This record gives sequence, C-alpha cells and structure tokens, in this order.
Amino acid sequence: MKYATLLLASAFACSASLQAETPNIIFSDDFSDPSELETTEIGTILIPSEEIWGEESVVNQGSFDEQWIQVRDVNAEQLFGEAGNNYMEIWTSGFDPGSIWLVGQNRFSEASDVITISMEFNHPGSDDLGPSLRTGVNNVVFNSNRARQDARFENGNFAGGSNVYELNQPQRLELIYNNSPDTIAYLDGQVELISDAYDVWIDGELILRNHRYNSHDSDTTIGTGLESLAFVVFGNGRNHLYVNEVIVYDDAFVMDPVSVPEPPDEEGLIFADDFSDPEPDGTPNIEIWGADAIDNRGNEANQWVRVT
Repeated sequence: MKYATLLLASAFACSASLQAETPNIIFSDDFSDPSELETTEIGTILIPSEEIWGEESVVNQGSFDEQWIQVRDVNAEQLFGEAGNNYMEIWTSGFDPGSIWLVGQNRFSEASDVITISMEFNHPGSDDLGPSLRTGVNNVVFNSNRARQDARFENGNFAGGSNVYELNQPQRLELIYNNSPDTIAYLDGQVELISDAYDVWIDGELILRNHRYNSHDSDTTIGTGLESLAFVVFGNGRNHLYVNEVIVYDDAFVMDPVSVPEPPDEEGLIFADDFSDPEPDGTPNIEIWGADAIDNRGNEANQWVRVT
C-alpha cells in the first residue's frame, strides 16, 4: 500500500551554498577492483568485488546469456563522462523468468538506523517494474529482512513517485532512509524526515519527501540499525540500469544541495497530520481527527482506514 502524506508546502527557496558536514562512510564501491565469476553460458565475467559485497553476492536464478550483473567499462564516457571508468551494469532480456540480484549482507562497517545511499546512475529504461534498491539486515532480497519501505527505478518514476529522474542521463541519487523511531532534521535543521520513510534527492534537488512505498512488515523493525544493501530484479521484465558508484553514509547527507523547501507558514496552517503518530490499532490519531472520525459500517475484514 502506497503511503500518502499531506503536503503543506512545496515552494523551494533558492540556496546558493548549502553544504553539510560529511558523515562517516560505512560502505562504498566504485567498481574499480572487480572479482571474476565463471559462467557456463558466457564464460568469465567481472562482478562487483566479493571483498566488498561478500562471497556469492551475485545470484542469478536464470541464465547469464539472458540476464547479468557485470562490471564493465564499455561506453563509459557516453554513460558517465569518463572513458575507461568501471561501472556496474544490470541487464535482463525479459525472456528469463528467474530473478537476479546483487546483495551485500551485513557488509556495512557499522549499523545505523539513519543512512544515505548515494550513487551515480544512468537508466535507459525498463519494460516492466525496474530494479529494486533495498536496505535492511541480512539478505534483504527477502521481504522478511528488508526495511519496511521499498524503492524501485520505474522508467523515470521512482517507487510510485512520478517524474523523479531523466532516462538516458547520468544523475546522482541520494536516498536518505530514516529507520529510527523519531523524526530527524538535516541540512542544519531545514529539512525534516519522519520515521519509517525516506527522502529522494536527484542532483541536489529534493524530489520525494517523507516517502513510503510498498510498505511491508519485516524482522528489520523500526529502530533497527541498517547494515545490508541490494539491487534486485524480480521475474522476467526487461531491465537495464547502469550504476557508477555506490556510497552509504551513517547519517543524512546531501553532497551538493541546490535548494531546500521552505518551512510551512505556521500562521496559515489550520489543520495537519503527517500520520507519524497513529493509534495503537493503526488508525489515525484521534487527538487530531477526533474520537468519532472513523465510521466503518461494513466488515472490518474487508474495509478499513489505517496508517501503514
């Protein structure tokens, strides 16, 4: 179920120089030191370093002549502006029903309940749902281990958000995930991010705020430190994604913010609920909505109003 929040302000203030102190890097791979993998279908290929991601980090449930995760440098200048630069390519033909993924299980140098996943990417597009980007604990390919909110590249859309990035263009994604139980503030307190949600920045612009997508209960409960990362393509959709570099920070971080949203006008605000403080049974807060706000005249097993 996609989570909707009440948007109180969307105007952006111009900011010439907003620069935050860099948090600790707890995971990184620029794909400059790949490992070899012998395949029966296409011979030896280069994959992301097993010293960084772990042994057997690339899993292909199909055939390598129909889908792969490889480290390459072909057309690097056209893709990312630097000839001879290694990048990761995720490609699936759409003719193989098996899933494929790259997962680093508990490979962060330390766990953190607030992280920033930063990467330069170029997405030619997908026929089906694009590659998923997941964090959590242990093998986050499985829903039981991933953090509650999912993320996915979707042909210029992202995790249900529309027109988030451009196709066939190198761009920087910074996904700030708050798995702590509290609302956090970053960029000198100018941006707040509620618990159990993430912000998406593209090239220094805040595009998705307090975002939730494909929420799913898991063993990685709110408050758990995150320490795993995965790229996953499920099923037999045709997909293609290039990733130039991956860095994970142990706090909220935007490398070069272009602008930040203006805070709400408190004088003009007469009602608001960001659904961050629901009732124990999952219904919206009765102090905000009132004790008799929900009137369900049907079967609660078939219809409901709840925060998820």
